[in-house]
Amino acid sequence: MAKNEFKPFAIGAGANVTPQADWEEMPALFTGFQSGKASSAQVNKAIRQASFVASALAQFVAEKTGKEVLDDGDVSGFIALLTSGFGKQYLSRNNPFEDIKNDGSTAISTALGNLGFQESSTSFQLGSIIIKFGNSGAAVPVSGYQFAFPTPFPTTCYSLLITGWQLPIGHTGRNKFGAKLTVSDGMTATGFDYIAIGA
Repeated sequence: MAKNEFKPFAIGAGANVTPQADWEEMPALFTGFQSGKASSAQVNKAIRQASFVASALAQFVAEKTGKEVLDDGDVSGFIALLTSGFGKQYLSRNNPFEDIKNDGSTAISTALGNLGFQESSTSFQLGSIIIKFGNSGAAVPVSGYQFAFPTPFPTTCYSLLITGWQLPIGHTGRNKFGAKLTVSDGMTATGFDYIAIGA
């Protein structure tokens, strides 16, 4: 794990810090400490408020970038790391698709899945619309061949396009499971491609 040198102050159990309710009522919250001495509990509370957030932000940067966040006074270096950390966590407004591409195939699959796009070797889906595709070497006799999709559509098949490798192929009785295929009289198709759209 990458080193984070920014540590929160006074976060232990029983730490000597001003209670939150008292802190929110202090005039010094608006004016800062003026004359006299601030109590150690008040000073500890002020330091904890700043260091707690700084430490958490630095830890986020270290975990997202895998780089050490050092207390070296390099403001521009920290800003660069912070920008990189946010880039790992969130898409940029400038080029979000490039961000996804740069994060690799897992990020691309996740992003497409979040958009409702799913794919396999025989189908892809965008929202509720499913497109199935493939090919078959099965012979289609004139009497008909009951073609079944590798997996049925959940509800219905809107459209089915069949193309014979050697002959045009027609179809009847299209449904979510498949269709009956036919060729011209006296002919037999030795294979076909298909594209089906459904939901």
